Amino acid sequence: MPKTNKKNHPYPPLPSAEGARGMGKTNHPYPPLPSAEGAGGWGQHKILTSLPRVIASGAVRHIRAAIHKPVRSTLLLLAALLTAALLTATLLPSSPKRYAVFAGYNPNGTIAPYVLTYLKALNDITDGVVYIADSELNPEEEKKLAGLTIYTQHHRHNEYDWGSYKQGYNWLKRNGYLKNADELIFANDSTYAPIGGSFKPMFEAMDKKKELDFWGDSQNKAFQPHLQSYFMVFRRPVFTAPEFRAFLNNVRHLEHSTEYIILYETALTPYLANLGYKWDSYIDYARFPLKPEIDTTDINGYPLTAIRDFNHLFLKRRTFTTNLLIVEPRDELLRYIAKHYPESYKDIARDIAPHFIPTDLSAQTSPFPNGKTHSLNLPFPNGKTHSLNLPFPEGKALSLNLPFPGGKALSLNLPFPNGKTHSLNLPFPGGRGKGDGDNISSSPTHKGTPIC
Repeated sequence: MPKTNKKNHPYPPLPSAEGARGMGKTNHPYPPLPSAEGAGGWGQHKILTSLPRVIASGAVRHIRAAIHKPVRSTLLLLAALLTAALLTATLLPSSPKRYAVFAGYNPNGTIAPYVLTYLKALNDITDGVVYIADSELNPEEEKKLAGLTIYTQHHRHNEYDWGSYKQGYNWLKRNGYLKNADELIFANDSTYAPIGGSFKPMFEAMDKKKELDFWGDSQNKAFQPHLQSYFMVFRRPVFTAPEFRAFLNNVRHLEHSTEYIILYETALTPYLANLGYKWDSYIDYARFPLKPEIDTTDINGYPLTAIRDFNHLFLKRRTFTTNLLIVEPRDELLRYIAKHYPESYKDIARDIAPHFIPTDLSAQTSPFPNGKTHSLNLPFPNGKTHSLNLPFPEGKALSLNLPFPGGKALSLNLPFPNGKTHSLNLPFPGGRGKGDGDNISSSPTHKGTPIC
């Protein structure tokens, strides 16, 4: 065994704190650890000890102690860094694990661009989206959902949006997705959303309301105070409750959409509230300037006020039909969205009837570049006609979404300059009674009035 005197010590001695100070760069056996003041390029500890969560964790004193005691600095520094990492991970708030069930209705077997926008935005704030449609879907259209959903189902189940919510929830539960989930979202395709491109501002605001067990975008006091069913979020205490599961599994086919309003949409909120769960809406209903002289309790009847003054991220598709009482001018609404949210406006303009678009916006929002028009007289069921100028380029067909009265559908072949014709079915308000809105781009198959 080697002797331990200075001459034959197999390794150079570790200097004492006093001796280390006197040794220069040329004769110090190990490079000195820098002090906090003289760290120079080795200033990572300055950054580390300035992090708010590291300071809060109490690990700063361990890091500084390690740096100022060269003899045992390596082990202490490693221990301090490990402590800081563990405490920081504990203190750092993680994003809630969310899944969404999206209810769709595609009577033509197609998916509209605004729906794809909606699904992409849901993916930004969830860990997965389940898409359940109460209709068939063309195989080519299904390809558009690649990367946007973890599961897609599209066949007629005849239970409207609530049937889609039920089936999506049961699929998530059956496949184990809800075991570690924090929130469950129910959403449907009756709105253009999110206006502005992201749901994050809404979730950042509502994440602060830890006392809530479930919440939604908006509420309505018609029948009884309730969350509107086009967008609802349930936290773990609710969606794991047997009462919630029983409510959803009680959804069944009903003849009229008003029955879905009474039995499901307006009933779920008080049902959960009576079980002791707390709820609220993103839109501050108490502060919203509803006009008492106007016979509506729905904030969606004031879409410009909602979007401009309350950062509302949703616009009901029924804004552009006769199935929703709209208090404010639609042209002002569209001008505001076109100016402040141009990408959202493009989705809306592609989906609504051309005659809703203000004249000053028609040139910039028309899907056709050359501005040419073709005049058509379109017959109505009551014998009257409606004259419309349709912009289109050089023989390409223009798809129309025109609301008609009477609840019937009118099929037309539209002549175009190149001699070809384009067949389309023109929808009539009142023809669709699906979930929470109506499809303005196809002939109806449901009966009744859409759910609000």
